[in-house]
Amino acid sequence: MSRWIRSSGRILSGCMIGASLVFMTVSCGETPREKQQTLPEEKLRKEAVSGGEKKQTAVSSRQNRQKKKKTVFKDHVSGSLKVRFSAVSEETEKVQVKADFSNVRILNPGEEFTGKEPKRISAKERRLLESLRTARGADTLASGIASSRQGKKFFWSPAMQEGTARRSRIACCELSPDSSVIVFAETLGEDRGPFGSRIVYLDTHSWTILHVEHLLNYYIREISFFPDGSILFTCQGQQSLRTADMAVHFDPVRSRVLGEYKRPGLRKGWASPDGKEFFATYRKESSSGNRIECYSLADPEGKDALFTVQGENVSPLLVFSPDGKTLYACGDKTLESYGVQNLKKLGKTALPEGFVCGDLLVNPDGSLIAAPEESLRQKPVWIRDGLCRPFGELSGGYLFPVPEFSGKVFGVLLSKKGRAGFFTFPALEEVRSIIPEECRERTNGKPWKIFSVKHRKDLLAVLDLPGNFYLLYRGKAERKYRKEILISSPYRERK
Repeated sequence: MSRWIRSSGRILSGCMIGASLVFMTVSCGETPREKQQTLPEEKLRKEAVSGGEKKQTAVSSRQNRQKKKKTVFKDHVSGSLKVRFSAVSEETEKVQVKADFSNVRILNPGEEFTGKEPKRISAKERRLLESLRTARGADTLASGIASSRQGKKFFWSPAMQEGTARRSRIACCELSPDSSVIVFAETLGEDRGPFGSRIVYLDTHSWTILHVEHLLNYYIREISFFPDGSILFTCQGQQSLRTADMAVHFDPVRSRVLGEYKRPGLRKGWASPDGKEFFATYRKESSSGNRIECYSLADPEGKDALFTVQGENVSPLLVFSPDGKTLYACGDKTLESYGVQNLKKLGKTALPEGFVCGDLLVNPDGSLIAAPEESLRQKPVWIRDGLCRPFGELSGGYLFPVPEFSGKVFGVLLSKKGRAGFFTFPALEEVRSIIPEECRERTNGKPWKIFSVKHRKDLLAVLDLPGNFYLLYRGKAERKYRKEILISSPYRERK
């Protein structure tokens, strides 16, 4: 019995031990499997959550970027074509001319100019300089401009072109019909544009600046005067400012534009002697290069030409006869003459081979002087009754009348040393010469324009390429000319 109990106990303990082992085996084996199944799910769930957040963040950032880049478009319909313009172009700043006003100074009445002290001169020379100033007539253009400026004083020095220290930004200058005002047009704006213009009026009686005004929307290239003192500006169009080639009729007394006449390819507008029309010539590259057209100032748009003629010359220069009845056109082939009333051709004279006219002057007797462009290195020619006769030395490309000799002498700017020669006609003999650059006080710059005024026939006003403007004069018993510098170039100031 005891033996059975002991064997049963051993069997029971063995079963209990086996059961415990089985239980331990099952529990130890299930736990890793559960972990293997649950851990990846948690990891995937966490990764899914974090990935969703990242994806949502990426989407939101991408949407923000797209939102920033998104532009509004406006449709423009022209006929059957629909074009979309970006709003970015509409929001860009308007193109404007960047003008430099550092070379202009305006003083109100009572203000004093604090510049350089005037050079000390002798009493004799002071009296001589004072004699160059004359009284201004009440009916002159200078008086009209001065009356509307309320006693203000203007000071100006021309700016220099970019990339060169030897030429100013003065585009053109012209003497008024009554010789009371010289008008300068200075180009404004950066080197590559867009360009505007500064207009400077100089009184030839007091030799002071009457007025300075700015026309920022007009790129002025040429100037022509009407008999009443109003001005015809020739302006070149600019794509950046959306302006066209045009002639602008301007009132300098009231500072008012009287009319705009848009003509593509316009080289210059020439004011007529009667003050009612202007004649237009065109640039060489224009399809109208050989054409001369006449327009009425009464037509504000200038659409329809009164008369049109197709000449033999490309982009000719024009000048009117002393009686105002004949128009002369000189270019690269012939000198042509036309009736002013209807542009009917009257005659022509052949020019020397290779001659291209750079300036044209008519004498009181009806003869003409044509100066070739300076780069051609040719002599000027005298033309009358179908004859063309070269004379003098190589031309500097500029002519000027000399009223000192009662219309019997004309002036020619010669190429060598910028010498100004005085010639009689019809003999074409040189009676006097002067080298403006070498007159004391010496300046460094070749003469560009020379003016002689009616009320002081014994002096010359000279503008050189760097922008110096000065008077050449001499006493009664003196042979050499003296120089008074009225406007000094910045290039000279650096020297």
